[in-house]
Amino acid sequence: MHQLVDGQTYWFSTSTLPAKDISQTVYLLPNFDEYIVGYTDRSAVFDASHTNKLDSRGNILFNHTIVLDGRVVGNWKRTMKKDTVILTPSLFTPLNEAETRAFTTSANHYGTFLGMTLNVTSRVE
Repeated sequence: MHQLVDGQTYWFSTSTLPAKDISQTVYLLPNFDEYIVGYTDRSAVFDASHTNKLDSRGNILFNHTIVLDGRVVGNWKRTMKKDTVILTPSLFTPLNEAETRAFTTSANHYGTFLGMTLNVTSRVE
């Protein structure tokens, strides 16, 4: 089955139910994640006007991405210390209170996954 949105055809399975509510869920994706790499046209998930906010290579593929509601809203870097991971997000726009809580939840899951203390430093581009 497919649907035409803004002149772009999107294909999907009729046997898979849509997610009930993906809003207010933040994903911290690594560089070269399939969510970004899987498409030539990334306009559905990434606003190209933010390209200048990426690292020096200016390519979304080379950046760890922060995804909210299916859209890339920033990128992030990590610095590993002895018992601590420092996570530094670079947000394209400020997050509201609910979005900030969702980001914090995802960041905490990441720290737990690594078995390390998490320290988040923040900046908005």
